[in-house]
Amino acid sequence: MKPIYIKGKHGDIRIKPNHSYLILEDSPELSFEIFKKFLHKKGTTGLVISAYNPKIVIDKYKLKKIEKRIRFIWWVSYSHEGFSDSLPFQNIEKFRAIVRDYAKEHPKSVVLVHGADSLFNYVDERSAILVLHQLSELTSVTENSILLVPFNENAISKNLISRLSTKFEKIRAN
Repeated sequence: MKPIYIKGKHGDIRIKPNHSYLILEDSPELSFEIFKKFLHKKGTTGLVISAYNPKIVIDKYKLKKIEKRIRFIWWVSYSHEGFSDSLPFQNIEKFRAIVRDYAKEHPKSVVLVHGADSLFNYVDERSAILVLHQLSELTSVTENSILLVPFNENAISKNLISRLSTKFEKIRAN
């Protein structure tokens, strides 16, 4: 899989396979733009783990045309009946396993963790950083995978951004 280029406010942004990106933006518009651009490549699939209802995410970020190539996991504070792919925030081991297994089964994949800042409300900071770092490491060794983790820079501390940046390439969207 070849890199793609996205127009950003600060010039072109190069997104490369086998990399993880911490995308600092008020709303995950750029993250979903990158996600969609990769899904338009032949044979690429996507995984969205979101703190928001998948139907709302599909409509808001215009994913309807590529919906069949996306697996959604609804990351929630409690399990929802009637939605088999819901995952409580507290179960970070299952979260890690889902991403690991998806990347192994889909070597040309892009994973978007939407609402990762909510994770810090349910597990301790150290555990949250550890699992995000582990996912970044997984991406670096999995053939042609990309990990996108948008964060609202105003919702987390500069210290936390620095700690996450040790395993992620940082992109400022604003």
